[in-house]
Amino acid sequence: MEKLNWNSWNFFHFCHHSCEVVQGAMKFIQILKISQISRSRRFKKIMQSAVIIKKSMSTTNVTNIIHNHIHFHVHVKI
Repeated sequence: MEKLNWNSWNFFHFCHHSCEVVQGAMKFIQILKISQISRSRRFKKIMQSAVIIKKSMSTTNVTNIIHNHIHFHVHVKI
């Protein structure tokens, strides 16, 4: 049972960090949008994918669900 709990904890922990990365990327993109540093194709693709991720996350409230799971797991472990 401990192994199963540890695996689920790792999964939610990973999701939590993924959300933080997405949020960090969105802040970074907002800064770049203001300064308009780069207009390369690669940069545009990164921006488009990040915006799509943000839209899908905000519509499904994935971030809130994952945060709730993390808090649940933390309290269960304590």
